[in-house]
Amino acid sequence: MVGLALLDQARKAGLEVRVNGDLLVLRGPRSAESLARDLLGHKDQVRAMLRLRERSEYNGTLRDELAILRARCGRLNARLDAGCAFLTDLAERIGQESSEYDHYFIEWEKLLHEYQAACDRMDCLELTEKIRPKETKTCHSQK
Repeated sequence: MVGLALLDQARKAGLEVRVNGDLLVLRGPRSAESLARDLLGHKDQVRAMLRLRERSEYNGTLRDELAILRARCGRLNARLDAGCAFLTDLAERIGQESSEYDHYFIEWEKLLHEYQAACDRMDCLELTEKIRPKETKTCHSQK
């Protein structure tokens, strides 16, 4: 969240902030020097937010991608709940020490990781949407 807030302040102060490799490049008025130091002090968080914004620009509008991810997270959550119920029932019938239980538990964990990744991506896109002006279209959608 710190990176997001600093980028918002930088935009308002007229600072241009971009990433060049591992470097954070800042340009703007001298009056924003204190803010520039804060940005550099949180370089990793700021770079992460900027890279997220760059990746998002090539995937349609953020709102479209968010809608897709929200639906996907909902479907994955329903599958996780069903898998949890199945595993609970299976554990009662055959126990957790069986190879059959292990097989299904590993599949459920894969689904959990997919769900977590989708939710993390959705959270990042929601933060990115706060950074970017709402009316901005992405490069992909302008073609």
